[in-house]
Amino acid sequence: NGYNFFIIVVSILLIAGGYAVLRGTRLGLVARGTMQSADMAAALGYSPDRVYMATFFAGSALAGLAGGVLAPLVGLVPTWGSAYIAKAFI
Repeated sequence: NGYNFFIIVVSILLIAGGYAVLRGTRLGLVARGTMQSADMAAALGYSPDRVYMATFFAGSALAGLAGGVLAPLVGLVPTWGSAYIAKAFI
């Protein structure tokens, strides 16, 4: 149906946007460099802790967006995550 198509379009746009940011911007360069060598990023004047915080925030925001987009299809109940907790840790 139309909502499944909407989910596919949103997914493609987010993947393309994430790739463009990580590969084509200075922010992406700093994030990739910090993940490879935090000491070198610190020597160049970037705070690895702030970079880690920003990337964690971006990942958390994407996870929240994914949950919000998927919620109309599966419904939400307080115990919904218990079915997936074992898979998440595996």
